[in-house]
Amino acid sequence: MERTQPGLSLGVGQIRTRTHDYKRHGTITLFAALKYLVDRNLHPKSHRWKAACEEILRKIHRVRQVLEAQRANAT
Repeated sequence: MERTQPGLSLGVGQIRTRTHDYKRHGTITLFAALKYLVDRNLHPKSHRWKAACEEILRKIHRVRQVLEAQRANAT
């Protein structure tokens, strides 16, 4: 575990000291996301597209053009 603060200096007979907290590096967030997915999978809902097919395809085409232009400029 990575502590948020350095340990205090050692006293006589102490092996090490600890702080009251430590960095979790997203562990709690990961467990929360997994629980959300489990709950969501137990009670699935259908998704309704709000955009027209043509609009979605037009946006995909535009993004591809931008990405290709960026790749061409990078080389």
